[in-house]
Amino acid sequence: MGLSAPAETFQSEAKQHFATALQHIDDTVVGVLDSINKGLNTNNEFSQELAQLLKKYQLWEA
Repeated sequence: MGLSAPAETFQSEAKQHFATALQHIDDTVVGVLDSINKGLNTNNEFSQELAQLLKKYQLWEA
C-alpha cells in the first residue's frame, strides 16, 4: 500500500508528479532502495558498478 494522497497541491508539475510517485511506493520498493543504500555504504565495487550503469542509461551525470 502506498502513502496517502498529498495534503497540498503543488505549483510545479514536476513536484506534483513526484508527490504522485511517492504515493505508489510500497514495501517492495522500500526494500530495494534499502538494499541499494546498504550496498552503496558498504561495497565500493557495488557503488562503482551502479554508477556505471546509471551513466550508461543517462540516469546520472557525475
